[in-house]
Amino acid sequence: MICLNLISPKQQQLLKIRRIYFYLENLFNLLIIISVLIAIILIPINDRIKDIKTQVELKRQAVTQSNQLLTDKINNLNDKIEALNTIQSSFNDWPLFLTEFSNFVPENIVIIQLNAQLKTNQFNVQGYANTREDYLIFKNNLENSELFYNLDTPITDLLRKTDITFEISGYFNNI
Repeated sequence: MICLNLISPKQQQLLKIRRIYFYLENLFNLLIIISVLIAIILIPINDRIKDIKTQVELKRQAVTQSNQLLTDKINNLNDKIEALNTIQSSFNDWPLFLTEFSNFVPENIVIIQLNAQLKTNQFNVQGYANTREDYLIFKNNLENSELFYNLDTPITDLLRKTDITFEISGYFNNI
């Protein structure tokens, strides 16, 4: 069998290049068609995703509204807990304070009135002592304690030897 080629080598080369261009053109056309088909398929999926997103947002709003009462109760409870913590942090153990104070009072001293303010840590004591020595013991007990400081006692309380009505004021440390 004889193979006769009547086309010149240059034209053969051009034909090969045209064939390659033809295949590439068909491949690109095929890719464009596939891309358009994928886009057509994705349009309804995109719409479906938007619908689902809208439904999720509506459900989220519904859940938020239905839980609003519970959220309000929780916030109210948190406010009460915070108020209790504030009260508890400013708590002073008054029974312990009175017990400590009573340890400084000698037997012959009668306390008529004791005022103490937690905000300013000030106190005022009015009382009665049988003798000046009892009064001085009481005063020294308060001055030497770690609970009381900056005591103020009128000098007139020391003028009498017996039946002394006294008043002492000053500051106290929290217990």
